[in-house]
Amino acid sequence: MGIGAGELTFPRFAGALGALNITDCTGDALEFSRLAVEYARGGAPSRGIAVMARDRSLAEMATGSARLLYRVCADRTEAEWRVVRLLVPGVRGQQKAAAAALGITTQAVSRALVRSLWHEEQAARATVVNLLDRMDVAEPSVIAAE
Repeated sequence: MGIGAGELTFPRFAGALGALNITDCTGDALEFSRLAVEYARGGAPSRGIAVMARDRSLAEMATGSARLLYRVCADRTEAEWRVVRLLVPGVRGQQKAAAAALGITTQAVSRALVRSLWHEEQAARATVVNLLDRMDVAEPSVIAAE
């Protein structure tokens, strides 16, 4: 997976009309995306994630954080996935309802969350989003229709 952060210029009115085509767009976000996809193609699945942007330091931090997030999720068992799929991040008091839905104890839900690193995943997601937001400093621009 490749993520490119940068400026993206698109034709005026195309998005509003639902006719936006990526081939009509320009900007360094497209080039960074292409580079990120090429870089991500090699190696193990966790290494198959890359972020590219003008700010290489932020891009490297986002790449590392996204790869770590992938590893956390990839190592889950099917039983752990059944538990975490029922939870909504930021909502308190869900463990009892999840336990009832799965026919297990709240302690089993709690242990599954600890083993699956679910709380750590939520923190890592926020970190990746924050880093991507910090790379997205340019406002989208619009070019005049020809």
